[in-house]
Amino acid sequence: MLVLGVTTGLAAPPAAHAAVGSAVLGSWDYVSVPSGCANALTGTEPGDVTVKADGAWRTVRLRRSGTLSSSAVSGATTVTGRIATDSRGSTKVGIKVSASATAKPRSPSICAVDNYAVDATVSARQAVTPARSWLVVRSSGSTRGSSQTGFGSPDVTGGFVALGRSLTKLVPAGTYTLGGGVDASVNVPANSTTARSAAASATATVALFPIGTLRARSGDGLGYVKAGHRDCTHNRVKAYFSDAARTSVRSATFSVDGQRRFTLTGSQLQRDAVFVSSVPRASSGAIRVDILLRSGARRTSYATSWPCA
Repeated sequence: MLVLGVTTGLAAPPAAHAAVGSAVLGSWDYVSVPSGCANALTGTEPGDVTVKADGAWRTVRLRRSGTLSSSAVSGATTVTGRIATDSRGSTKVGIKVSASATAKPRSPSICAVDNYAVDATVSARQAVTPARSWLVVRSSGSTRGSSQTGFGSPDVTGGFVALGRSLTKLVPAGTYTLGGGVDASVNVPANSTTARSAAASATATVALFPIGTLRARSGDGLGYVKAGHRDCTHNRVKAYFSDAARTSVRSATFSVDGQRRFTLTGSQLQRDAVFVSSVPRASSGAIRVDILLRSGARRTSYATSWPCA
């Protein structure tokens, strides 16, 4: 019974920044036994715990045990998550979850355990993105016995996928629920003496990145020239020069997706920034800068961004 809150409607928000209505770590158990049969569990059940969307990792735990019908039952979850937003419109959800459930009949009985389940989830509810964005889902982990898993956004058709499946999907500006988790469940039929167990664990990320958002930067030349986010309206990227670039660089050659565009030398390097234009909308916008220092040493700066289409 894996549950994430679902937002109704996808109206574009007026604010030009990311926001989250609530950031929640969920840790629940669910019981179903026939009427008149024992239902006596004790221990910690956090439920939904609201946390700050400040990028800090936080943890809640469920620990439950006792008797259901004629079975000794235990359940446990560990839910660790972090949720972060930025002024450009990105929302990132980090997920580390595990859940386990066991049921051990003490003796045959007409009282069954129809279902005992534990859920472990992390979610950003009412996550706002002000522009078309890439929904990106990645996860890994394991399951044993009866379990459910899911990560992504239930607001997006095909946007909620099982453990181990990845997803990269362009979605409209709007308000979404993001996150996911795992569920482990057991049941004991009437008159059974067989012990049952189930477990699941996962590490996952679910994120919304507005089109053109800087994806990654690398290289030993970042201290001289550093590309920023892509402007999808004009299909260009602004590359910034450091003070060291203006004093130490002899030339800087710019390439886009492997194709050389232009070289700056001399007084052309005495600037704060330069635009790299005509970046293909559907590409990763790979900007490479080959830097020759006045000392003769060579450096390289790389950057990629999320496609504009």
